[in-house]
Amino acid sequence: MFPDSPYGRLEWAIRESLIVFGILLFWVAVAFVVSVGVGLLLFPLDLVGLSTIGPLHELTGATTLLWNAVVPMTTVTAALYVLVRAGTMLIDHHAAE
Repeated sequence: MFPDSPYGRLEWAIRESLIVFGILLFWVAVAFVVSVGVGLLLFPLDLVGLSTIGPLHELTGATTLLWNAVVPMTTVTAALYVLVRAGTMLIDHHAAE
């Protein structure tokens, strides 16, 4: 539940904000690792000139689309976290009565 003091509530809000920011950092890290992995996979083919072949070219395009999906994935994940957290707080509030 919420702390009673204003300082405690501020501390709680900062903690929750850091969790949502951590969710954003998680998805950024996932997109970065996938982009680097695909880049390392395609680097030898780039040297030979084979990276423009059908499926490999599509794989390169998919990694750029992954960066466009970071914010929506963060929004959905953070919204799910907030819903679960709010539900937990409601259950705790009604259980305490």
